[in-house]
Amino acid sequence: MRRRIVQVVAAAVAMLTLAGCNAIPSSGPVEVGLTDLRQVDQLVQFNPPGPTPGSSQEDVVRGFVLAATSSAEDYSVAREYLTNDYANQWDPNAGVLIDDGDRPFRDEGDSVGVLSLTLVANVDEHGEMLPANSGPSTDMRFELQKVGDEWRISSAPNGIILDRSDFLAIWSSHELNFVGTGGYLVPETRWYLTRAALATEIVNGLLAGPSERMRESVRTAFPAGSALLNGTVPVANGHAKVDFTGDLLDAEPRTIDEIAAQLSASLRLVQGVTSFELLVDDAPLREESTSSQIELRPVTEAMNPAVMLGESLGNLSAGSSKSYRS
Repeated sequence: MRRRIVQVVAAAVAMLTLAGCNAIPSSGPVEVGLTDLRQVDQLVQFNPPGPTPGSSQEDVVRGFVLAATSSAEDYSVAREYLTNDYANQWDPNAGVLIDDGDRPFRDEGDSVGVLSLTLVANVDEHGEMLPANSGPSTDMRFELQKVGDEWRISSAPNGIILDRSDFLAIWSSHELNFVGTGGYLVPETRWYLTRAALATEIVNGLLAGPSERMRESVRTAFPAGSALLNGTVPVANGHAKVDFTGDLLDAEPRTIDEIAAQLSASLRLVQGVTSFELLVDDAPLREESTSSQIELRPVTEAMNPAVMLGESLGNLSAGSSKSYRS
């Protein structure tokens, strides 16, 4: 099952990387950097324009899609293209549709515009990526209305639309590690927006547990109801403070060890995080939690697969099998 999952994710990543090298220009003039340091929330920062006076319906729809390349201040530029009522309803965190960038537009009636997308992959609200089904293009419907003399979007699909190169510039893959049988940590690939809140998103992913397709074989060590104390994981000078609510105080020592192992393996490759501290209600649960006190070994692709030969279970190696009685 795990090999099948790896193949699906690898296929999706391979399709995305076809245009990945175009994400960052290799030539051009020197540009002025950010003057507002609050914009560094997203590490690779796009600065799309807001709507301009006299824009057509097509201009507004295309401008809205482009503006979603910037997550600054909760996608504030993208929300400028929406009516006041809908600006508070649109949910950009519902997922990402990744397409090839070719987006024909057509009108449907006086106040509806449709973008036709050739999808490559999609990422759901949990960060799970799956390749898109091959077939006809996917139509995305946008309803518009006049606000004063200007067109604004009154209804649009939740989530955002990105082409392959923009997606690879501002999103990145990370491994959430869950507890498997036999003392193994099993990684599951998730995709996240590359920003300062990345450590928080990874810890929340561990709290939520493995995806449905992995749930039969792996689990999260966090007890049900566990939550971050202040909803975030602050990182200062490379040190992450992972502070949970008091529910964790009732956990068994073995559970705490498994939690520490999950955190250590999942945070170790996050840019800017070199160590972490595990706390409950702002009090250290351990003096230093850069590693677990139990031996949970990571699963790697180099491990030999297990096979069944009759009633015997064994490992496949170099085309032959070494078996033992189960």
